Amino acid sequence: MTGYLLSYGMVIPLSGWALARFGGRATWLTALSIFLAASVAAGAAWNIGSLIAFRVVQGIGGGLLIPVLTTLLVQAAGGRPLGKLMATVSLPAVLVPILGPVAGGLIVSNLSWRWIFYVNVPICLVALVLAWRGMSPSRGTATAPQLDVAGLALLSPPSR
Repeated sequence: MTGYLLSYGMVIPLSGWALARFGGRATWLTALSIFLAASVAAGAAWNIGSLIAFRVVQGIGGGLLIPVLTTLLVQAAGGRPLGKLMATVSLPAVLVPILGPVAGGLIVSNLSWRWIFYVNVPICLVALVLAWRGMSPSRGTATAPQLDVAGLALLSPPSR
């Protein structure tokens, strides 16, 4: 959990840079692909060390998904009022902490802990197909702001 949340939080600042540099569709598809691959790997983890490593990678994909999605939706809305849009986008963030543990308990009770990760696979595959077909390819710009690598490296507290 800690590795996932740490990588999730560290990668959020990358989302704006990645959108400017590579474009919305490419950034969204990449974030989904990272999350999908890490979910499959976490489900197939052979020991606790591999599970932790795959969860860190999953956090990278997950940390990009929410800010990229929000940015793309705001851009798509143009100048229209954003109240209803943001309420709709925020609804999963409110429901997941409530329903997630219940769904997780049902999955673990009836299947295996590995299915906590495998449940992401069909959702991510559908999202990838829909994004590939429905999003117009947008290009990033070569004049995107330079990535602040030092600032990004300093986001994480030092380990003991």
